Amino acid sequence: MTTRTQAFCARYGLRIPVLLAPMAGACPVSLSVAVANTGSMGALGALMHTPAGIRDWVREFRDATTGPLQINTWIPDPPPVRDSAAEARMREFLATWGPAGGGVVDHGVVPGVVRLAGEVEGHRVVRNGDDGGRGEARA
Repeated sequence: MTTRTQAFCARYGLRIPVLLAPMAGACPVSLSVAVANTGSMGALGALMHTPAGIRDWVREFRDATTGPLQINTWIPDPPPVRDSAAEARMREFLATWGPAGGGVVDHGVVPGVVRLAGEVEGHRVVRNGDDGGRGEARA
């Protein structure tokens, strides 16, 4: 075990450097208790829980073990604001790419060469030959 791993284990009271992944809806108390009782860290993915549900889950966990636990309180971003006009322009631009759209298809990648692929929303889209042959477009 590395010094860093040993320090982490010591800080959180772990015998084994394993953390249960805190996935929403996939961390029943019984699984977290079993993981914590082996010397690892239990987990709660709290995304789907109400505050009362989190309290109840932690209470049940603490009634069954004194082992360590982590709580993932990730909160999702709100849905993006759609811009139908921008999406239409993007679809129109992308339709010109490839053989079906009549656009230029360049499968050759030359390291260090940047090729102009077009413009979208006033931004130049380029293809950089230094991408290991993946042909990634960058704006």
